[in-house]
Amino acid sequence: MSGGGSKVTKILSSALHGLVSFTAGGLLVLKAAPHVFPHQLCMNPTELKDHSGTIQIPERFRENLKDVLAKLGIAGHESKITLFICSGFSPLSAGSTKLPNGAVIGLPRSFLFENNQDVVNSGITFGKRQINWKSKLGIKLKESLVATNGNIAFLLGHELCHIRSLDCKYQISLAPAWLYATYRLAWATNRVLPRIATVNAIVKLLVIAGSYQAFCVTNQSILHRQEFRADALSAECDVQMALGGVDYTVKRLKLNTVLRALQGPAGELRYSEEGNERKSYSHPKLTERLRQLEEILSKKLQGR
Repeated sequence: MSGGGSKVTKILSSALHGLVSFTAGGLLVLKAAPHVFPHQLCMNPTELKDHSGTIQIPERFRENLKDVLAKLGIAGHESKITLFICSGFSPLSAGSTKLPNGAVIGLPRSFLFENNQDVVNSGITFGKRQINWKSKLGIKLKESLVATNGNIAFLLGHELCHIRSLDCKYQISLAPAWLYATYRLAWATNRVLPRIATVNAIVKLLVIAGSYQAFCVTNQSILHRQEFRADALSAECDVQMALGGVDYTVKRLKLNTVLRALQGPAGELRYSEEGNERKSYSHPKLTERLRQLEEILSKKLQGR
């Protein structure tokens, strides 16, 4: 009987090992896919479209891209980067100039507005709610949606810093590697624990739960550090980009406070009074990012 039980245990062990390996590999492919195929899996699903098709990128965005690439010391890479307009109000990027399919950068749809009248003429609504553009809330909303060249340059610099630093390598590899390491650690407890099924199960569950919590903290720390670094590298290019970064962050905080008011109780749950997103996992608080940008701008203005 003991021999039969040993065989069953070995079969189950092999099956579990195969399942974990397959899951880790699948997770690796899932994480890597948007960066290997950025046009198909990142740009196409999130690109802003109208009745005639995709929205064309204004030429001033392409000129900004060339200027920022030069300031970052990677001039000539514009052919490997595709710009597009996102359907939402947050930027994004995927891919790498070192990969065959290059990289994509999505700019917020609000960057199409060059002045307050553009915002009014757009017919934009929030949750099917019409905006009174002459009200205090409407005026505040218009001011938060108009982008300057400095805003565009800063945000391009921010996303280019993610691309240049290959920040995606952490997003791709951390979760699969952590999953497999957790499995090996949990399984290794068999060597030191008494062969009591209940004790083994409890310890393994504790190891898995503890590992998951540690992963969440570590992953968030890496993501936040990447955001702060991208902000800093972009803002440190020159005074105009630093000023653009401060201005953009202030506008985003202002936009969030408007959304908080427009969305009622749901808005209060999502946004703080200052305009920070309460449940943002991947990005630091906007007020913390603004503080860093203001410090960089102050140094730039002082010639340091």
